[in-house]
Amino acid sequence: MINLIIKADKILDKNLLFKTFFPGWTLALHWYFFFLSVKTSSVAIALITYSTFPIFVMLIKRILYQTAYSRLAFLSILLVITGIVILVSKSGIEKATLEGVTTGVFSGFLFAILAVINEKLVQIYNSMLITFYENLQAFILSLIFGFLLFYSGGNFSLSLSLPDILLIIFLGVFCTAVAHALFVFSMKKVDSAIASIIACMEPVYGIAFSIVLIGKMLTWNEIAGGIIIISAAVMAVKSINSKPT
Repeated sequence: MINLIIKADKILDKNLLFKTFFPGWTLALHWYFFFLSVKTSSVAIALITYSTFPIFVMLIKRILYQTAYSRLAFLSILLVITGIVILVSKSGIEKATLEGVTTGVFSGFLFAILAVINEKLVQIYNSMLITFYENLQAFILSLIFGFLLFYSGGNFSLSLSLPDILLIIFLGVFCTAVAHALFVFSMKKVDSAIASIIACMEPVYGIAFSIVLIGKMLTWNEIAGGIIIISAAVMAVKSINSKPT
């Protein structure tokens, strides 16, 4: 769907294909380790540990480009993590394992690398084109992973109904490809660290959709955590004009 938005004569860009080779494979590894964290611990732990990626973005940019950030930006990161810890259920946190935590943090680290690279690429190339190439290469690597981990061992089995297939297509196109393209595009105007902090509002969106779609009632944890995360996002936006330290 994405490639239909891009002009046909701009899709075959060999230079960009080469430049997105590493980030595309990084994206695939990020997916793998995030879902491994979910499998070995819980969604809550995976979400909390992955949400450390704005910290890694700041550290990477500080080391590579000597980028300075304001205290407000650092405070907003701490608020995001605090908000997510409060938001998730106690039972989810109790399922934490060392493997789940380490793979979740590593998933966040990989996404931070991807964000820093894309911040540079989007200044030159179309964000949709970047997303197209990265997701294409991530798809290819995921197929290789699938073959090596499942099919070659003789334990691979997959049974999907039509609704399952439609949901996978929806998640792949809108919740992954389009969302990733918008995130990449945002970094053309906003620093990758600030964009990363704002992106951590994802759990709040999830709660909002659960209220609308399935009539889920909010808990006090979700209300408090959501308010903290939204406040952190607002603080991150305000930090753009703050004096760096």
